[in-house]
Amino acid sequence: MATDGVKIIDGDTAHDIYWGIMDMYDNDEPLESIRYTFPFPGDDHFDAFHYEVYVTAYAFALWEIGGVTDDVVAEVQAVIKAGACVAEWTAHYGEEAGKARQAELDNLWTQITQPNPAIRPRKRYELVTNLHFQPDDLLVFQLPGKSSYAATVLLEVHQYRGECSYRFGIISLAGEAKPDMKTIYEGGLVGRKIPFGLGGDLQHFMAMGMEEIMRQGGIQAIMQREAERTGSFKIGVSMVAVSHNDLASFKHELQKIGTLRLKEEYRSIGSMGVGSSLEDFSAHFAGESALVQAQDNTLFRISDAVVQGGKGGRGHLTVC
Repeated sequence: MATDGVKIIDGDTAHDIYWGIMDMYDNDEPLESIRYTFPFPGDDHFDAFHYEVYVTAYAFALWEIGGVTDDVVAEVQAVIKAGACVAEWTAHYGEEAGKARQAELDNLWTQITQPNPAIRPRKRYELVTNLHFQPDDLLVFQLPGKSSYAATVLLEVHQYRGECSYRFGIISLAGEAKPDMKTIYEGGLVGRKIPFGLGGDLQHFMAMGMEEIMRQGGIQAIMQREAERTGSFKIGVSMVAVSHNDLASFKHELQKIGTLRLKEEYRSIGSMGVGSSLEDFSAHFAGESALVQAQDNTLFRISDAVVQGGKGGRGHLTVC
């Protein structure tokens, strides 16, 4: 059981289906397209618990937008009768938890068996246009309370449902002095190699017994080695996300010294931290070597990551 609570929209499965439907709805997609993208009933890989979560979240989302159909109502009735979630909540958290889930199901049933009197309007989210920084901006800043400096590059400005956040990459530097373009070009981007396949050794891997797998360090270690051997990995970059409003409070501490345009393969997320103040933000940069060791990260050379073709043989790295 993996959900956050007894409500209809609780946990990853429910949120994924609910917001997936709402995002399409807000983008003016017709109901036919929504149901094509999110098939009903759900995939057969769900167990009984998560199937109920999927069905009920799906039904609630369609009811909100005025799209509930007879087949959805019938399937909700079937999962309520099966009682998978009530049984799980009762077994793991007691009778009161089971009753709370049942009350949520009863409320849902009352809703979807009658027309929605107030269909949710399609939402229009405004984009933030007065951005503090632009993608590829190369920034340096002094670490709070220290004489040392750090550097970062803005990899993406992410805007979703009216929220705007800035995603910064962590650059590891060779010294503590205020960096210049040469120092940054010789530095490294903190990230990790993420296996996405086992190359030509898949059958050999599947044939391993558990004892041999553990002897070789576990499944993750084997996958990592095989990915290195076959090149079956993608690069995930360690990022720090800061909201538009939070960044406003310390943007003046970040000095733009140029731009750094990285190749697309160096823009995917490997891990994501959060900063709400200069102190929080700086904490992600204060110990890059410790970060690399603790999280199995590695350093990718800026000289390899930068898009080639710029001036001076240094790719797209420009000085302000």
